[in-house]
Amino acid sequence: MGLGTLIGWTGTMTGSPAKVWTNSMLKALGTVAVVLAASTLPACAEMQRFGSFVIYDDHPELLALVGPIQQNAPIDLRRALRKFPDVKLLALHSDGGDVTAGLLVAQEVFDRGIDTVISEGSGCYSACAYIYFAGENRSVEGELGVHQMANAVGDQYSVQVAISDMLDTLAEFDVPPVVISEMLRTAPEDIRVYDAEEASKLGLNRTVTAEVTSEPVQIFAAPPQSALLPPPSVPSTTTSIPADVPSPAAIYLAAGGPDGAVPVYGHVWWTRTADPDGGDMVVAEVSVPLAFATLEAKVTWRDNKDASLPADAMLHVNFSYAGPGSPDRVRKLPGVLAKAEPMTVGRPIVGASAVVQGSEFLFALSSQDADITENSILLTERYFDLALVLESGRNAILTLEKDDTATDMFRDVVESWVE
Repeated sequence: MGLGTLIGWTGTMTGSPAKVWTNSMLKALGTVAVVLAASTLPACAEMQRFGSFVIYDDHPELLALVGPIQQNAPIDLRRALRKFPDVKLLALHSDGGDVTAGLLVAQEVFDRGIDTVISEGSGCYSACAYIYFAGENRSVEGELGVHQMANAVGDQYSVQVAISDMLDTLAEFDVPPVVISEMLRTAPEDIRVYDAEEASKLGLNRTVTAEVTSEPVQIFAAPPQSALLPPPSVPSTTTSIPADVPSPAAIYLAAGGPDGAVPVYGHVWWTRTADPDGGDMVVAEVSVPLAFATLEAKVTWRDNKDASLPADAMLHVNFSYAGPGSPDRVRKLPGVLAKAEPMTVGRPIVGASAVVQGSEFLFALSSQDADITENSILLTERYFDLALVLESGRNAILTLEKDDTATDMFRDVVESWVE
């Protein structure tokens, strides 16, 4: 039963009563949204405003976001919750606004376990979508719209780390992989809109049951463990690029301060060799000297010949550290992106990420026809970005550059996969 008919979560959580929101409550907030959007008349006595947030005195458990998300939205939300601490549901009616403020509001909603709803006739777009995804229980009865972050002017390192931070946040909120992909592939000037029916089919609605898991959420839906391929054994014979001619590599670490991301530079050696099945594959061996230890990574791209595995190709990444220091190890590989220029935001390669063990990951490239075409183009771009989350919670981007020889090699290998 949808929230447009009856707002009711029949599932309960340990220590929490069942939450039942009546249609009349929702209509009350829906009326507020329409009135405030179309009029500048003062609100009625029983309604209070906190910036773009509104609430009725006689329904202290229901809060509405009506209008743009401004920079002071996180403060306004805390003011509202301080006065109305029993808020359990946030109704959304907003075209978006400040992305940073939207993410901060979303985190507050997530931490407090507040439910979110987009009622029939309402819309939640752009930065508002982050707030919707943060809901403990959530339901779309109106419209939900997403697109990628605008490429901010200024520190491009910070932009890349901001994307990594966003991906980690969406993972924490358990956003379906297909929606993340469409979000990142929709230009900032466009919008991808989901109606109630499509939102339901894609799993954008959520009802939390009594069984709450504490396991970390993957950014992409991982293949079943039984389907994971063992790490590919790389033959010692290599071709195409001499081992003593490296290309540049860099890792951008979130600084947590006003200076943006901190770049640390290293090298990557590209080679072409044969996989265990006799096909072509590409291996990148990375070395970046950090303050505490040298980050080393072996990244392997290979065709997938296992018909039982729903993947067009496989990316295997194994991180290790050399040196006496205590490293901040890689905990997640939220996504892989490709781009033509170094100081730009990459486009996501469509696929599913899974942890093999420790700091070892598999990334299965989508086997959908449209995705295969898109991914084949992206694999020939000059730069790869590996979005990382470290044990400390710090975000990072590992950027690998291909020189002209490596770019041509990659193109030849990708073409060999479709022969």
